[in-house]
Amino acid sequence: MLLEAHLAEGNWVEGRRGLDTYRRLLARELDMEPDPRLAELLDAYPRARPAAIADRPRASSINAMS
Repeated sequence: MLLEAHLAEGNWVEGRRGLDTYRRLLARELDMEPDPRLAELLDAYPRARPAAIADRPRASSINAMS
């Protein structure tokens, strides 16, 4: 749920960081890997971003308009 919340906010970096932290914890404590579907969420992120975030002008576009 936390990973999905980060992605819904457009925060891929925190989503990736959370998954990496979870992966290390599972490996250390239980000698397991997380469900591959978690990584698939991150892999699909650029195609699944909300339109409001995808359509937002990038900083370089804003500077070019000034």
